[in-house]
Amino acid sequence: MLKEGKYNIEKIALIGVVGLNLVLSIYLAFFKADAVWLETLKSGGSENFNLVKQLYNSDAYKAQQKQTLEQVISSFGSSTGTNQAAATDDTTSADAPQASTLDKATMDKLLAGVYYEGKEDAKIVLIEYSDLICPFCKRHFNSKTLETVVKNHPNDVTLVFKNMPLEQLHPTAPK
Repeated sequence: MLKEGKYNIEKIALIGVVGLNLVLSIYLAFFKADAVWLETLKSGGSENFNLVKQLYNSDAYKAQQKQTLEQVISSFGSSTGTNQAAATDDTTSADAPQASTLDKATMDKLLAGVYYEGKEDAKIVLIEYSDLICPFCKRHFNSKTLETVVKNHPNDVTLVFKNMPLEQLHPTAPK
């Protein structure tokens, strides 16, 4: 009798594990299918989605994207007047954004004729460079993160918007 009860418990446990695996497999398959469906819609249908996958997997596309990103990164370093000592400091993470302090002449030049939100004489000035066609910039804009910072610290933070069309990625952005 005791042996038969142990066998039933093992059988129930095995059925439970198999059932849990089945439920998890269906759950994961559903979300993967949902993500693929969403990407298919964004690209304009299954034929376009297949072309997009083919494009993203091509070596030529990867090389072009790498070149474009390197050009954009190099343009930040040479023309913004940032504090180069802060950017090369070994004590900070290479991935962390670097704050910089600019002299008054440089700040006046950067802020000439720009839209800003907050006090003009705030201690902290956040300069947002954005491409008006970029979907990632749109997502960032919709999240209202920077506007929330200004709203929460109205006397200390000013947000400045600077249009920065990335012609390499969005040829019609300057228009």
